[in-house]
Amino acid sequence: MSKQEDKAQQMIDEGLIAGRDDNKPPRADDPVVQELVRRMDECDDASCNQTGPHVHLVMKRPEGLDMSNGELQALMQKKFNDQVNKLMRERVQAEKRRKLGLGE
Repeated sequence: MSKQEDKAQQMIDEGLIAGRDDNKPPRADDPVVQELVRRMDECDDASCNQTGPHVHLVMKRPEGLDMSNGELQALMQKKFNDQVNKLMRERVQAEKRRKLGLGE
């Protein structure tokens, strides 16, 4: 097992990584689990002090952008929030259509 797989297995054992299906638990050698561990390492490297569920977005700063880091972060947060809200509205609408028998 690689060092990354060892870390992933430890996180699985500690309950930090869980599968969506109890009949199919996560595996340390799963590429999705590997990517999750890599992203969690990036968050650790960023020294994030925020607790509770939250999201980190990582992007390369576009060249020639005439915007401060704070302005760029606020813009990206707004875009992220807008997308989340849009998906939530779509989910509610789909549920309403299912209840009315109109399909997906």
